[in-house]
Amino acid sequence: ARRSAWPPVGRAVATLFLPDGYPRSVAPGYGAYQAWDVVQGLSSYVRSNLAYKATLEGLGVGDVEASAMAGALAKTARDAV
Repeated sequence: ARRSAWPPVGRAVATLFLPDGYPRSVAPGYGAYQAWDVVQGLSSYVRSNLAYKATLEGLGVGDVEASAMAGALAKTARDAV
């Protein structure tokens, strides 16, 4: 029997996130497109949290240095759960 190059965890992740038949079932540029899409998604998330922090600072929430950052981190922690 031929051994898969993917360890079991890698196969599970691939099954969840990659289309059926990958890489034969997608266009040649799909991998690069998907990588840049992830970068865009992460940068959007960071930008959103920085805007939230700036909004709290602009509203004068408590001590600007401590409270706004604590609020932004608490929101990020809630989003992660």
